[in-house]
Amino acid sequence: MSQPRVPLSRLFYAMVVITAPPAVAIVVLLAARHIEPLMGILIVAFVAIAGTLLVRPYLADVRAAARYVRQLADGETPETPKFTYSTSAEDLISAAVYLRRTMQAKAIEAELRLGEEEALLDSLPDPLMVLDRQGRIQRANKAARNLFLGSRGEVNRELAGFGIAAVLRDPMALEAVDEVLYGGQGRTVDIQLMQSQSVERSFNVRIEPLRTDKTPESSAILISLHDQTALKKADQMRADFVANASHELRTPLASVMGFIETLQGPAKNDPEAAARFLEIMSGQAQRMSRLVQDLLSLSRIELNEHLPPTEVVDLARICETVADTLRPQAATNEMQVIIDSGQQDKVEVLGDADELTQVFQNLADNALKYGRNGTEVTIRLEADAAIPAGHRGYFPAGATRVSVIDRGEGIAEQHLSRLTERFYRVDTARSRQLGGTGLGLAIVKHIINRHRGVLTIDSVAGEGSVFSVLLARPDHLADE
Repeated sequence: MSQPRVPLSRLFYAMVVITAPPAVAIVVLLAARHIEPLMGILIVAFVAIAGTLLVRPYLADVRAAARYVRQLADGETPETPKFTYSTSAEDLISAAVYLRRTMQAKAIEAELRLGEEEALLDSLPDPLMVLDRQGRIQRANKAARNLFLGSRGEVNRELAGFGIAAVLRDPMALEAVDEVLYGGQGRTVDIQLMQSQSVERSFNVRIEPLRTDKTPESSAILISLHDQTALKKADQMRADFVANASHELRTPLASVMGFIETLQGPAKNDPEAAARFLEIMSGQAQRMSRLVQDLLSLSRIELNEHLPPTEVVDLARICETVADTLRPQAATNEMQVIIDSGQQDKVEVLGDADELTQVFQNLADNALKYGRNGTEVTIRLEADAAIPAGHRGYFPAGATRVSVIDRGEGIAEQHLSRLTERFYRVDTARSRQLGGTGLGLAIVKHIINRHRGVLTIDSVAGEGSVFSVLLARPDHLADE
């Protein structure tokens, strides 16, 4: 490292400081007439020149030490200067290096501790957020990021810096936050949050001020959200199950009981009537069994509807399995089930294989029931499908569409919006004759909701219907 040049101003200042004491002494001697004026001037000049020449190397060493310390402060790793005259500057450099190493060690320790705290917070299942006095989010754990950003495909973004009103839009919760921010006690509120299209989640929100012995007034607040969706849905499902079962089972039960009374009475000794009645009773019992199975299946799906699947499954394989399962049924009506996958052997989506199998089996089964004899049912896969406006945020890596196409009588437009309602039937008599429970499309809707997908229905009277399902592609396919 080259020796830095000492500014003239500093040399002049050093010269003044060095020559001031002898100059005062010479003035006193001149006043007492002990020396001649010329001699006094020569002595002062000599002292000034000699002092400056002696001090200059020391000033250069101090300046080099100062520059070295500034470079250390800027995070650089400069070459250690060599000092010829000043051991004090060398001691200063050693102290600065020691200080830097100590600060680096403490910074690493603090970073590790912060990382451990972040990992601890991220491992907690409940969403947690810390707000400052202005209501801005300072920290948020992984569960909070998934809750408020995951539905928009922004899981890797941070919530820090957002105002709480931008993510938690419930008026009761925001009112409680304001109350605690202005010095109130902790509050608890129950809220509902809508996710994706029609998935609602219930949370118990706890809002607590953060105080310490040194800061008795709250400098921040902690918000925790405890998911109560499963509990509330379980209560609602029990009520729905009782209501639906009692309503839908009433007719077949009454029919079975009526035939039992007939067999015990007028038809007691009539083998032909008994055989006919037993066949009808068997059909009604099977209908009740299917109904109970569908109700239980729907309840299980609704219980987990707020938790989207994260596994990657092969949609092409699922559709092939569905087609193979239904081909014997199609053959009885001289129909065919055709897979149109565009020569793609593998089509990956995020989903639950069993639930997606149930979706496409229900749709294809309906297509076989309501399609014309001798026609085809097509299951078409589009690996990179266009995403409808308003839904692009739910498919950050793109979407795959599966369409189940039949060539039946079609469905009148006024029925399309209600097809996924429980027990809604376009033709009640025909549906029951074909063994339908009225829950098949409701099950499809709730499975698609859990997958954060989109179900669309198009139909033309006299030509047939198209049931299309849009599903999210995995993140690793985003750039393909």
